[in-house]
Amino acid sequence: MFFIRARRAQGVDEATLAYKAPLGIIGSGVALFFCVLVVFTRSFGVFIHNPEKYGNFDYKTFITSYIGIPLYVMAFAGWKLWKKTEVIKPHNADIWTGKAEIDREEAEYVAMAAIEDQNLSGWKKVYRNGLAWLF
Repeated sequence: MFFIRARRAQGVDEATLAYKAPLGIIGSGVALFFCVLVVFTRSFGVFIHNPEKYGNFDYKTFITSYIGIPLYVMAFAGWKLWKKTEVIKPHNADIWTGKAEIDREEAEYVAMAAIEDQNLSGWKKVYRNGLAWLF
């Protein structure tokens, strides 16, 4: 979601991307919602009344299930305060570092694949061009 915001702020066209998420920012938002839902409801049984086990509230399961949430928030806030970092604005985000190396590697791969395609014959060519997508 932050990458999409940075890309839009810097005017990078979506057509220039090699991969696009099928549902875009809406799909990312839905996925984030379900991740948060799972985090908060994964141990909902701790809130259900069970007189055989610790009375009305199972504090041990509650602590072990939900301790990660405040620990993560404290670690994130502590890092921000300790290092005095700030949230990067979308128009200042670095989305170009390493792109030249990736483009070079992809050009090499495409050239190598073209040479391999020229050397294929018979069933290998049929498999590569028609059946390989199945597996």
